[in-house]
Amino acid sequence: MFRLVLLTILLSPPPDEWKAKFHEEAPNAWAKYATRARRLQGSLVVTTRSLDENKIVYSNHFELKQREGCSFFLEQYGVEGGDEEGRRGQISAVNPYYAFTLKRKTSESPWAAAGAGKELWNAEYAPSHLTEWILRAPYTFVAIVNTLEARLDDPEFSINKVAPVDDGDGQFLKVEFKYDPVKNKNHKPLRSGWVLLDTKRYWVMRAFEARTLWGDGSRDFAARFEYNDTPDDFPILKTILVTAKIPTKNRSFESVYSYQLQERDLPEREFRISAFGFPEPPGAPRIGTPWYVWFIALAFASLAVGWYFRRRMAKSKPAPGPNPATGGEGSRA
Repeated sequence: MFRLVLLTILLSPPPDEWKAKFHEEAPNAWAKYATRARRLQGSLVVTTRSLDENKIVYSNHFELKQREGCSFFLEQYGVEGGDEEGRRGQISAVNPYYAFTLKRKTSESPWAAAGAGKELWNAEYAPSHLTEWILRAPYTFVAIVNTLEARLDDPEFSINKVAPVDDGDGQFLKVEFKYDPVKNKNHKPLRSGWVLLDTKRYWVMRAFEARTLWGDGSRDFAARFEYNDTPDDFPILKTILVTAKIPTKNRSFESVYSYQLQERDLPEREFRISAFGFPEPPGAPRIGTPWYVWFIALAFASLAVGWYFRRRMAKSKPAPGPNPATGGEGSRA
């Protein structure tokens, strides 16, 4: 046992080399993850409950779709006991020809068209940006608040220490940091903490603990991440469990982020307003018939033609004549 520990120490890089490894490999891995994540489609449900009162505070539902030149984001809020604003729903979508917005008062209400055209929203509310909020969760701190899209390699982070940790599930690096945002401090409350990164799977987060600073005092967050791995070890988020403690108010909350994501290629028609029963805007090109519809139609046409010619051949075939061997009529079965 002593020899094994000694060998591990001798083979492990010095602390500075672990930090260099982080700076060299992590940013590139996150960029590769972001590129592949552009094929992810699915949903997210965020349920938060008060641990002190043992009751659900809200349960919000989100859906995302994306393809080249298109993005779609659905928000459905469910604040317990909330007013109309706390239970509203909205769809924001963009395709190569126009953008559109649908709204409803509650999850049971029908959708109503709220606008179609261009420049319907500011950049921060664009569906592509909202989609990024969900997809960047494995390597940012959006599980604390959705404005915390900062990565550990951003210049506002100070990396204090990087060291390996044996967590029983592969090679992990623990990164201790401090965070001092230059702008929008109120929207970026993160101040310090540590992150456990999975070096074998795109350097995604497996856990973090963080101290944040808000207007009403500090809050402590702890998060644990679970993933579903594809056959080639691409980690797709499954669950994030987040606990938040507010020492000044002696209150605690637990949030569960439940993801249903998969890699898929979607047709352009799913990003059109007509997919929700509304007419296409004037000037928008017609949606082409899907290839498989033409394939099915061609198959039916081929069967019909074959059946027609078989009937014609059956009608034109001559009736059997007398049997020369017997001098009488054709033989009967």
